[in-house]
Amino acid sequence: MFVVSQLPALHTTLLQLARSNPLRALQLAREKIIPPTSSVDCYTLGCVLLANERVDSARTALTHALADSQTQQQPLLILHCQRALLKCDLESRQPTDIAHWQALIDAYGDHGQPEEAARTAVHLASAWNSARNSPMVHAVVDAYLPRLAPTDHYERGLLLRLHGGTLINEDAHEQGLAQLDAAIQALTLIDSQHEIAHCRMLQGWSHTLRGNYAQAQALFEQAEAVFAAYDLPLRRAMCANNRSICFLQQGEFGHTLYHSHLARQLFLAHERLLEVGSCDFLLGRAYLEIGHWLAAQTEFARASSIFSALNAAGRLAACYYNQARALVELEQFAAAADLLDHIPPLAIQFNNRQTLDETLLLKARLQRLQGNHAAAATALAAAKQHFEHDNNALGIARCAVEHGWLLLDEQNYAAAQSLFETALVTLHDKAMFSWRALHGLARCAEAVGALQLAREHYASATQTVLSLRQKLLHEQLSSMLFSQAQQLFHDAGQHLLSHGSDLDVLQFMERQRTMTLRHALQNRWQSRSSAELQQLEAQLSATLQHTNLRDPDSTAQLDSLLHAYAQQIWFQRQHTAVEFEPDATVDIAALRHELNQRHSTHWTVLLYSTHNEQLVLSTLTATSLTTSMLPWTQADAAHVGQLNNPRTQWGIYQDRDFHAQRTTTRWSILAQLAQQLLPAPVQARLIQPSAATHRLYIVPSGALHTLPWATLRLNDRWLCEYCDVQLVPHLSLFTQPPAQPSSAALLLGCSTFPDPIEDLPLALPEIERIAEIWPGPTTLRRNAECSVAALCAPATLAEWSSYGIVHVASHAFMRQDHGIAGHIVLHDGNLWLETISRLPIKQALITLSTCSGSMVDVLAGEENLSLAWSWLVAGAAGVLASMWRLYDGSTRAVLEHFYAALSSGLDAAAALGAAQRQCIAADAPPTTWGSFTYTGGALLMFTTMSDCIT
Repeated sequence: MFVVSQLPALHTTLLQLARSNPLRALQLAREKIIPPTSSVDCYTLGCVLLANERVDSARTALTHALADSQTQQQPLLILHCQRALLKCDLESRQPTDIAHWQALIDAYGDHGQPEEAARTAVHLASAWNSARNSPMVHAVVDAYLPRLAPTDHYERGLLLRLHGGTLINEDAHEQGLAQLDAAIQALTLIDSQHEIAHCRMLQGWSHTLRGNYAQAQALFEQAEAVFAAYDLPLRRAMCANNRSICFLQQGEFGHTLYHSHLARQLFLAHERLLEVGSCDFLLGRAYLEIGHWLAAQTEFARASSIFSALNAAGRLAACYYNQARALVELEQFAAAADLLDHIPPLAIQFNNRQTLDETLLLKARLQRLQGNHAAAATALAAAKQHFEHDNNALGIARCAVEHGWLLLDEQNYAAAQSLFETALVTLHDKAMFSWRALHGLARCAEAVGALQLAREHYASATQTVLSLRQKLLHEQLSSMLFSQAQQLFHDAGQHLLSHGSDLDVLQFMERQRTMTLRHALQNRWQSRSSAELQQLEAQLSATLQHTNLRDPDSTAQLDSLLHAYAQQIWFQRQHTAVEFEPDATVDIAALRHELNQRHSTHWTVLLYSTHNEQLVLSTLTATSLTTSMLPWTQADAAHVGQLNNPRTQWGIYQDRDFHAQRTTTRWSILAQLAQQLLPAPVQARLIQPSAATHRLYIVPSGALHTLPWATLRLNDRWLCEYCDVQLVPHLSLFTQPPAQPSSAALLLGCSTFPDPIEDLPLALPEIERIAEIWPGPTTLRRNAECSVAALCAPATLAEWSSYGIVHVASHAFMRQDHGIAGHIVLHDGNLWLETISRLPIKQALITLSTCSGSMVDVLAGEENLSLAWSWLVAGAAGVLASMWRLYDGSTRAVLEHFYAALSSGLDAAAALGAAQRQCIAADAPPTTWGSFTYTGGALLMFTTMSDCIT
């Protein structure tokens, strides 16, 4: 890596080039000296490979060079080879006896090579730095920096950079940055961009330690771009690791996961186990802050295993501390306390004061959660004293927040308020901590009757959590973060229900729901399938076919595979994320105007939200907005589940309870649900006679996402006989431009499948019949033409946006407890939720003639996983799908009626209502028409149908 004396000109040129452009040096070395024919060739090749971070290959070449030089008795080349091999050990983090470096320096001096001795001292400083011996780094710099020749710009730059990094880690930031600036000046003289980028990375680390995150990220991005351009994987991994730490401190947990995962892959490829453990630790920290406790435990266990094997006591103590945090959240208090007792000896061994201080703070929280307020106060006082000793402002602020909540428990509101306000001075830009302080302030203000102030604090706290969720581009992670703040949303919702207006309640309840789908829509085309994702999907397909999903013991492998699959999805999404701040405020005036344009005054919007084992119902009409509290019990939710369970739904829709005289009410469960979910004023609007069919828009929540609304019984009639029902993911969809889809239809039918999947012989006749009914142009794809490979081919992807209707007749898999594994079964494989969401759909109507197309895996925080939602994310204007399992050919009548109504000029929701009423008039059982729902916000109709018919 160094230009050394007594080497041929070619080799000197290659070694010089390795300083400024290692990638180009390697390319030339492959052209000029591969295969190597001499000890000098081997030495030069080894140094060039080392400059390119190919440590194993470099060690092989250098070992050959050393052996040959010893045989040929080339003493100076022997020293050069020994130095380069020791450098390999440093790069690969292998144990190195620092005495060997000093012996090399002495040997160069004995051979009359003071310049080489000074150059070797750079690596001596690096060895002391790896051993975390800062005083010796300073000593080497002081002793050898003056001895470097004036032309040794490269070595001077490296030594200054080492010194600067050491000073930064000692919190001497100004001195360290000055040394880094001097290093950049020296390295600029030889145009060593990758070494300058390393200096930039250390500057970024200094800004990270001081909380200057914007400056840090800008420097990290510059450095990472250079490392990628020069194909330096280890430095890129170091940069990614530093970025993940910076993102973690900012509360950007999605970016933390992505960069930690990237760094781990790069470090693992080079067997840098200590760094792999550090990445596992950071992954665990991110999962911990999100609230994914089990994933956090897994990552900390992996990190602990590595740190224990490498005797990294300080890092092991930090792992134990964070594992204890997860155990506290899981309410496994005894196990957490036991783990906390193991931390002090490890932390003291490595002088890890920060972990000791954090342990005291966690013990205080543990005592508070167990109701031991006196012990909690004592532990908090000790923790605060430790943080003050270390001048740790963040730790002091966090102590203040914990103490504030302790005082809140004791109803000492004035003292609690003072602590929360003091803490926010430090935490105002640290969202991961500040929302709890804001929540505490809201509780204090509410307790003393300062209602307006309480409302402002609740709004700030909930908006802070919303901002954190917006950075997590995966439904499960976003849902888990919401769950951490569930008490905050309960308190804020209760405050508005007690003291706010009906509009305040609606806006609050709609806020999270609006964010979830709009954020997904903004990022729908950014992510791309990866080889890792495709491999996991293939494993999932095989596992699902051979797993008994009713047996908990047999689903362990499936659960593990689903977690790995979810990880790949969120890493992939984060890589291509588009930052997006959605406006979560609903414009009621614009919404009313739009709906009046569509339906005159014959419409009602029902917006449901779950709150404290009750349903909050906001009812919006052309002239009013009201809020109702509806009772909702576990038994009610169980009834909804029974409607979708094949073992119970048949009996319900055959009305067996009535026929067996177990009840005097026809379809008792359906009638009971209608009475609970539709208050008297809503029922009165629906049943009043009118020339126009009433439009009922429903924004569901929780279990209501899975309710077949059309089959509710109202006054001895089905709900769909009174109105056209349309499900809406969130209200803001109404204000989007009306859908104007093409009249071209893509009809996809699969009738044969690989074993053991059952064939569907009536799927092809179904799409052929629809092609006869539909007056617009149709494209039919059957079986092999309807494969994943065919539909996702570049040529086909380019055609998707030209279709206004996509009809799919096939199998589908969707379970409420395995939502992420939902997929449509095609001729050669599965079309997964993630793949569907990336299809370039343009305002089309999607019809899923499959099982469970509108079944939803409902997660906390209004995050949902379903086939229908995936098509909406892809850009569909609306989706017609079945809530439950369908039998081959059983729904042909309702679909024929639907397309006939659609072609007559009705919009999609009205066409479904008309089709259901025709089936009812023909005495068709509700199991053939009742499962279908239409989901979408736009008024989806095909205005060119009269031209097509003509």
